[in-house]
Amino acid sequence: MTHDNHNPSSKGQQDEAQAHEHKSDALVSVIIPLFNHEKYITETLDSIFAQDHSNIEIILVDDVSTDNSLQLAKDKLASCGVAHTVLENTYNVGVCKTVNRGIRAAQGKYTCLIASDDMLAMGRIKRHVKILEECIDPDIVACHGPLQVISKDGTFLGLKGNRAKNKHYNLASIVTKKTNPCLQGCTFITKKLKDFPFDENLFFEDWDFLIRLFLEGYNVLYDEVVSAQYRVVPGGVSKQIDKMIKARHDIRNKHFEAIASKDLKLASEFDFTIAFWNFIGISHTGKMKAWTIAFASLLVLNPRAVIFRARDVAWSLKNLIRLKGKALIREI
Repeated sequence: MTHDNHNPSSKGQQDEAQAHEHKSDALVSVIIPLFNHEKYITETLDSIFAQDHSNIEIILVDDVSTDNSLQLAKDKLASCGVAHTVLENTYNVGVCKTVNRGIRAAQGKYTCLIASDDMLAMGRIKRHVKILEECIDPDIVACHGPLQVISKDGTFLGLKGNRAKNKHYNLASIVTKKTNPCLQGCTFITKKLKDFPFDENLFFEDWDFLIRLFLEGYNVLYDEVVSAQYRVVPGGVSKQIDKMIKARHDIRNKHFEAIASKDLKLASEFDFTIAFWNFIGISHTGKMKAWTIAFASLLVLNPRAVIFRARDVAWSLKNLIRLKGKALIREI
Protein backbone atom coordinates (compact mmCIF):
# COMPACT_ATOMS: atom_id res chain seq x y z
CA MET A 1 0.00 0.00 0.00
CA THR A 2 1.33 3.42 -0.93
CA HIS A 3 0.66 6.71 0.85
CA ASP A 4 0.50 10.05 -0.93
CA ASN A 5 2.10 12.55 1.47
CA HIS A 6 0.95 15.44 -0.74
CA ASN A 7 -2.72 14.51 -0.58
CA PRO A 8 -4.56 17.73 0.33
CA SER A 9 -7.07 15.68 2.28
CA SER A 10 -4.41 14.25 4.62
CA LYS A 11 -5.08 14.91 8.29
CA GLY A 12 -2.02 17.13 8.74
CA GLN A 13 -2.94 19.39 5.88
CA GLN A 14 -6.59 19.42 6.91
CA ASP A 15 -5.56 20.60 10.37
CA GLU A 16 -3.31 23.24 8.83
CA ALA A 17 -6.07 24.45 6.52
CA GLN A 18 -8.56 24.59 9.38
CA ALA A 19 -6.08 26.49 11.55
CA HIS A 20 -5.45 29.02 8.77
CA GLU A 21 -9.18 29.38 8.14
CA HIS A 22 -9.75 30.03 11.83
CA LYS A 23 -6.83 32.44 11.93
CA SER A 24 -8.15 34.40 8.95
CA ASP A 25 -11.60 34.63 10.52
CA ALA A 26 -10.44 37.23 13.04
CA LEU A 27 -13.05 39.75 14.18
CA VAL A 28 -12.96 42.98 12.16
CA SER A 29 -14.52 46.18 13.47
CA VAL A 30 -15.93 48.54 10.84
CA ILE A 31 -16.33 52.06 12.20
CA ILE A 32 -18.71 54.49 10.49
CA PRO A 33 -18.71 58.14 11.64
CA LEU A 34 -22.14 59.35 10.54
CA PHE A 35 -23.27 62.89 9.88
CA ASN A 36 -26.13 63.93 7.57
CA HIS A 37 -25.70 61.31 4.86
CA GLU A 38 -29.25 60.06 4.44
CA LYS A 39 -28.68 59.74 0.68
CA TYR A 40 -25.75 57.37 1.06
CA ILE A 41 -25.71 55.58 4.43
CA THR A 42 -27.71 52.56 3.21
CA GLU A 43 -25.21 52.04 0.36
CA THR A 44 -22.36 52.24 2.87
CA LEU A 45 -24.00 49.60 5.07
CA ASP A 46 -24.83 47.36 2.09
CA SER A 47 -21.16 47.37 1.09
CA ILE A 48 -20.29 46.02 4.54
CA PHE A 49 -23.04 43.38 4.52
CA ALA A 50 -21.75 42.19 1.12
CA GLN A 51 -18.25 41.38 2.44
CA ASP A 52 -17.21 37.71 2.25
CA HIS A 53 -15.44 37.88 5.61
CA SER A 54 -17.80 36.28 8.11
CA ASN A 55 -16.68 37.83 11.40
CA ILE A 56 -17.55 41.55 11.38
CA GLU A 57 -18.90 44.03 13.88
CA ILE A 58 -20.22 47.44 12.83
CA ILE A 59 -19.76 50.43 15.11
CA LEU A 60 -21.77 53.41 13.91
CA VAL A 61 -21.17 56.72 15.69
CA ASP A 62 -23.65 59.48 14.89
CA ASP A 63 -22.40 63.04 15.33
CA VAL A 64 -25.89 64.51 15.91
CA SER A 65 -27.18 64.25 12.35
CA THR A 66 -30.02 66.64 11.58
CA ASP A 67 -31.46 64.63 8.67
CA ASN A 68 -32.94 61.12 8.61
CA SER A 69 -29.63 59.27 8.24
CA LEU A 70 -29.47 57.91 11.80
CA GLN A 71 -32.98 56.42 11.64
CA LEU A 72 -32.27 54.91 8.22
CA ALA A 73 -29.09 53.33 9.60
CA LYS A 74 -30.88 51.96 12.67
CA ASP A 75 -33.62 50.42 10.51
CA LYS A 76 -31.06 48.84 8.22
CA LEU A 77 -28.94 47.48 11.05
CA ALA A 78 -31.95 46.05 12.89
CA SER A 79 -32.53 43.48 10.15
CA CYS A 80 -28.97 42.86 8.96
CA GLY A 81 -27.90 39.91 11.12
CA VAL A 82 -24.47 41.50 11.65
CA ALA A 83 -23.21 42.39 15.14
CA HIS A 84 -23.48 46.13 15.57
CA THR A 85 -23.34 48.99 18.05
CA VAL A 86 -24.89 52.41 17.54
CA LEU A 87 -23.38 55.27 19.53
CA GLU A 88 -24.93 58.73 19.54
CA ASN A 89 -22.99 61.87 20.44
CA THR A 90 -24.91 64.25 22.69
CA TYR A 91 -23.65 67.23 20.70
CA ASN A 92 -21.75 67.72 17.44
CA VAL A 93 -18.04 67.19 18.12
CA GLY A 94 -16.50 66.75 14.66
CA VAL A 95 -14.91 63.84 12.87
CA CYS A 96 -11.82 63.31 15.06
CA LYS A 97 -13.69 62.88 18.35
CA THR A 98 -16.38 60.84 16.61
CA VAL A 99 -13.90 58.39 15.09
CA ASN A 100 -11.97 58.13 18.36
CA ARG A 101 -15.16 57.14 20.15
CA GLY A 102 -15.69 54.36 17.63
CA ILE A 103 -12.11 53.14 17.93
CA ARG A 104 -12.38 52.96 21.72
CA ALA A 105 -15.42 50.71 21.32
CA ALA A 106 -13.80 48.41 18.74
CA GLN A 107 -13.41 44.78 19.84
CA GLY A 108 -11.93 43.41 16.62
CA LYS A 109 -8.35 42.35 15.97
CA TYR A 110 -8.53 44.58 12.90
CA THR A 111 -10.39 47.82 12.20
CA CYS A 112 -11.65 49.57 9.06
CA LEU A 113 -12.77 53.21 8.97
CA ILE A 114 -15.35 54.13 6.35
CA ALA A 115 -17.13 57.45 5.91
CA SER A 116 -20.92 57.38 5.84
CA ASP A 117 -21.03 58.30 2.14
CA ASP A 118 -18.29 55.87 1.00
CA MET A 119 -18.32 52.11 0.36
CA LEU A 120 -16.03 49.15 1.00
CA ALA A 121 -14.95 47.29 -2.15
CA MET A 122 -16.11 43.70 -2.55
CA GLY A 123 -13.80 41.25 -0.78
CA ARG A 124 -11.67 44.01 0.75
CA ILE A 125 -11.84 42.88 4.37
CA LYS A 126 -11.02 39.23 3.69
CA ARG A 127 -8.12 40.20 1.43
CA HIS A 128 -6.60 42.68 3.88
CA VAL A 129 -7.00 40.31 6.83
CA LYS A 130 -5.12 37.59 4.92
CA ILE A 131 -2.30 40.02 4.08
CA LEU A 132 -1.98 41.23 7.66
CA GLU A 133 -2.19 37.72 9.14
CA GLU A 134 0.70 36.62 6.93
CA CYS A 135 2.84 39.69 7.74
CA ILE A 136 5.60 39.15 10.32
CA ASP A 137 6.96 42.73 10.35
CA PRO A 138 6.21 44.21 13.82
CA ASP A 139 6.35 47.76 12.43
CA ILE A 140 3.36 47.27 10.12
CA VAL A 141 0.22 48.95 11.43
CA ALA A 142 -2.15 48.59 8.46
CA CYS A 143 -2.79 47.37 4.92
CA HIS A 144 -3.84 49.96 2.35
CA GLY A 145 -5.34 49.70 -1.11
CA PRO A 146 -6.25 52.45 -3.62
CA LEU A 147 -9.67 54.07 -3.75
CA GLN A 148 -12.04 54.47 -6.64
CA VAL A 149 -13.12 58.11 -6.63
CA ILE A 150 -16.79 58.45 -7.54
CA SER A 151 -19.19 61.36 -8.01
CA LYS A 152 -22.29 61.94 -5.90
CA ASP A 153 -24.27 59.73 -8.30
CA GLY A 154 -21.63 56.97 -8.34
CA THR A 155 -19.89 57.83 -11.63
CA PHE A 156 -16.26 56.68 -11.68
CA LEU A 157 -13.85 59.65 -11.68
CA GLY A 158 -10.44 58.07 -11.15
CA LEU A 159 -8.12 56.39 -8.65
CA LYS A 160 -6.76 57.82 -5.42
CA GLY A 161 -3.75 56.37 -3.61
CA ASN A 162 -2.65 54.16 -6.51
CA ARG A 163 0.96 53.01 -5.93
CA ALA A 164 1.55 50.95 -9.07
CA LYS A 165 5.00 52.48 -9.68
CA ASN A 166 6.24 52.50 -6.08
CA LYS A 167 4.59 50.23 -3.53
CA HIS A 168 6.47 51.54 -0.51
CA TYR A 169 5.74 54.36 1.91
CA ASN A 170 8.25 56.27 4.05
CA LEU A 171 8.37 59.36 6.25
CA ALA A 172 9.39 61.61 3.34
CA SER A 173 6.49 60.47 1.15
CA ILE A 174 4.04 61.07 4.01
CA VAL A 175 5.40 64.50 5.01
CA THR A 176 5.34 65.75 1.41
CA LYS A 177 1.94 64.12 0.74
CA LYS A 178 3.35 62.38 -2.32
CA THR A 179 2.08 58.94 -1.31
CA ASN A 180 -0.31 59.35 1.59
CA PRO A 181 -2.42 56.27 2.33
CA CYS A 182 -6.12 57.11 2.56
CA LEU A 183 -7.76 56.14 5.85
CA GLN A 184 -10.83 54.72 4.07
CA GLY A 185 -8.49 52.38 2.19
CA CYS A 186 -6.74 51.09 5.33
CA THR A 187 -7.41 48.04 7.46
CA PHE A 188 -5.64 48.63 10.77
CA ILE A 189 -4.31 46.39 13.49
CA THR A 190 -6.66 47.60 16.21
CA LYS A 191 -4.18 47.32 19.06
CA LYS A 192 -1.77 49.65 17.28
CA LEU A 193 -4.51 51.99 16.07
CA LYS A 194 -5.63 52.55 19.65
CA ASP A 195 -2.11 53.72 20.52
CA PHE A 196 -2.47 56.65 18.08
CA PRO A 197 -5.83 58.38 18.70
CA PHE A 198 -6.69 61.18 16.30
CA ASP A 199 -5.85 64.68 17.51
CA GLU A 200 -9.23 66.07 18.54
CA ASN A 201 -7.98 69.65 18.33
CA LEU A 202 -7.53 69.41 14.56
CA PHE A 203 -10.18 69.96 11.89
CA PHE A 204 -9.06 66.93 9.85
CA GLU A 205 -7.36 63.81 11.10
CA ASP A 206 -5.47 61.84 8.49
CA TRP A 207 -2.22 63.71 7.75
CA ASP A 208 -1.29 64.35 11.38
CA PHE A 209 -2.11 60.73 12.24
CA LEU A 210 0.13 59.37 9.47
CA ILE A 211 3.02 61.71 10.32
CA ARG A 212 2.93 60.51 13.93
CA LEU A 213 2.90 56.86 12.83
CA PHE A 214 5.89 57.25 10.53
CA LEU A 215 7.87 59.41 12.97
CA GLU A 216 7.58 56.47 15.38
CA GLY A 217 8.95 54.10 12.76
CA TYR A 218 5.72 52.36 11.77
CA ASN A 219 4.73 51.57 8.20
CA VAL A 220 1.79 50.51 6.03
CA LEU A 221 1.59 47.63 3.57
CA TYR A 222 0.35 48.37 0.06
CA ASP A 223 -2.12 46.15 -1.78
CA GLU A 224 -2.82 46.99 -5.41
CA VAL A 225 -6.49 45.93 -5.37
CA VAL A 226 -9.09 48.70 -4.95
CA SER A 227 -10.22 48.79 -1.32
CA ALA A 228 -13.08 51.30 -1.27
CA GLN A 229 -15.18 53.79 -3.22
CA TYR A 230 -14.54 57.38 -2.13
CA ARG A 231 -17.36 59.79 -2.92
CA VAL A 232 -16.66 63.39 -3.88
CA VAL A 233 -19.64 65.67 -3.29
CA PRO A 234 -19.07 69.14 -4.80
CA GLY A 235 -20.14 72.40 -3.23
CA GLY A 236 -18.92 72.09 0.33
CA VAL A 237 -15.17 72.58 -0.02
CA SER A 238 -15.02 76.38 -0.09
CA LYS A 239 -16.82 76.64 3.27
CA GLN A 240 -14.04 74.68 5.02
CA ILE A 241 -10.91 76.26 3.48
CA ASP A 242 -10.06 78.50 6.44
CA LYS A 243 -10.39 75.60 8.88
CA MET A 244 -8.19 73.39 6.70
CA ILE A 245 -5.51 76.08 6.37
CA LYS A 246 -5.45 76.54 10.14
CA ALA A 247 -5.24 72.78 10.68
CA ARG A 248 -2.24 72.52 8.34
CA HIS A 249 -0.44 75.29 10.22
CA ASP A 250 -1.22 73.52 13.50
CA ILE A 251 0.21 70.29 12.08
CA ARG A 252 3.29 72.21 10.96
CA ASN A 253 3.85 73.65 14.43
CA LYS A 254 3.29 70.25 15.99
CA HIS A 255 5.77 68.27 13.89
CA PHE A 256 8.30 70.63 12.30
CA GLU A 257 11.00 70.24 14.98
CA ALA A 258 10.74 66.44 15.04
CA ILE A 259 11.02 66.29 11.24
CA ALA A 260 13.90 68.79 11.18
CA SER A 261 15.80 66.73 13.77
CA LYS A 262 15.73 63.83 11.32
CA ASP A 263 16.19 65.72 8.05
CA LEU A 264 16.47 69.51 7.58
CA LYS A 265 15.79 69.28 3.86
CA LEU A 266 12.64 67.28 4.51
CA ALA A 267 11.49 69.91 7.02
CA SER A 268 11.85 72.55 4.30
CA GLU A 269 9.82 70.35 1.93
CA PHE A 270 7.23 70.01 4.69
CA ASP A 271 6.85 73.81 4.77
CA PHE A 272 6.48 73.94 0.99
CA THR A 273 3.88 71.15 1.05
CA ILE A 274 1.76 73.08 3.54
CA ALA A 275 2.01 76.29 1.52
CA PHE A 276 1.21 74.43 -1.70
CA TRP A 277 -1.94 72.74 -0.41
CA ASN A 278 -3.13 75.98 1.16
CA PHE A 279 -2.62 77.56 -2.26
CA ILE A 280 -4.68 74.81 -3.93
CA GLY A 281 -7.38 75.30 -1.30
CA ILE A 282 -7.61 79.01 -1.97
CA SER A 283 -8.46 78.27 -5.60
CA HIS A 284 -11.77 76.81 -4.34
CA THR A 285 -12.76 80.16 -2.87
CA GLY A 286 -12.62 82.24 -6.05
CA LYS A 287 -10.49 84.87 -4.29
CA MET A 288 -8.08 86.08 -6.97
CA LYS A 289 -6.01 88.38 -4.74
CA ALA A 290 -5.47 85.71 -2.06
CA TRP A 291 -4.56 83.17 -4.76
CA THR A 292 -1.97 85.56 -6.29
CA ILE A 293 -0.35 86.23 -2.91
CA ALA A 294 -0.20 82.49 -2.15
CA PHE A 295 1.34 81.80 -5.57
CA ALA A 296 4.01 84.46 -5.00
CA SER A 297 4.83 82.91 -1.63
CA LEU A 298 5.31 79.52 -3.29
CA LEU A 299 7.73 81.02 -5.81
CA VAL A 300 9.78 82.49 -2.97
CA LEU A 301 9.82 79.20 -1.05
CA ASN A 302 10.80 76.88 -3.89
CA PRO A 303 10.54 78.05 -7.53
CA ARG A 304 11.79 74.71 -8.89
CA ALA A 305 9.08 72.82 -7.04
CA VAL A 306 6.46 75.20 -8.44
CA ILE A 307 7.67 74.49 -11.97
CA PHE A 308 7.60 70.75 -11.22
CA ARG A 309 3.96 71.09 -10.17
CA ALA A 310 2.99 73.34 -13.08
CA ARG A 311 0.08 71.06 -13.99
CA ASP A 312 -1.45 71.45 -10.53
CA VAL A 313 -0.88 75.22 -10.63
CA ALA A 314 -2.63 75.42 -14.00
CA TRP A 315 -5.56 73.39 -12.64
CA SER A 316 -5.89 75.69 -9.62
CA LEU A 317 -5.91 78.78 -11.86
CA LYS A 318 -8.56 77.21 -14.08
CA ASN A 319 -10.65 76.34 -11.01
CA LEU A 320 -10.21 79.86 -9.62
CA ILE A 321 -11.34 81.49 -12.87
CA ARG A 322 -14.33 79.15 -13.11
CA LEU A 323 -15.51 80.01 -9.60
CA LYS A 324 -14.78 83.72 -10.08
CA GLY A 325 -16.87 83.63 -13.26
CA LYS A 326 -19.78 81.98 -11.45
CA ALA A 327 -19.62 84.65 -8.74
CA LEU A 328 -19.71 87.44 -11.32
CA ILE A 329 -22.72 85.85 -13.08
CA ARG A 330 -24.60 85.63 -9.77
CA GLU A 331 -23.91 89.34 -9.16
CA ILE A 332 -25.39 90.21 -12.55
